[in-house]
Amino acid sequence: MPRTYNRSYSLIELGRVEDHLVVDVPGSRSQDQTPHDYLERVALSIPAPGPSLVPSSSQAPRERVQIQNCQTWLREVVESLVQKNVIGEEALQTLENAPKN
Repeated sequence: MPRTYNRSYSLIELGRVEDHLVVDVPGSRSQDQTPHDYLERVALSIPAPGPSLVPSSSQAPRERVQIQNCQTWLREVVESLVQKNVIGEEALQTLENAPKN
């Protein structure tokens, strides 16, 4: 469940998955890195985005960076689930039509 913030949010259903692909784990709000079901294994197989920008104080050479964020990561996870036939392709269109940032 989303935490309380001043921003509004809405839950958007991307698709339905077969029951055997999801395992309810007691204490499911844990932050461990152990996948408990197939969906978590797929999600954890996609690297989470790190910092996209070079700090202004850095002396490193400036080069073009690819901006990635949680939405970028979510799209990659959904693409992977579609490729593995876990959810239908309509999930990508639903994600595309969802509000950004």
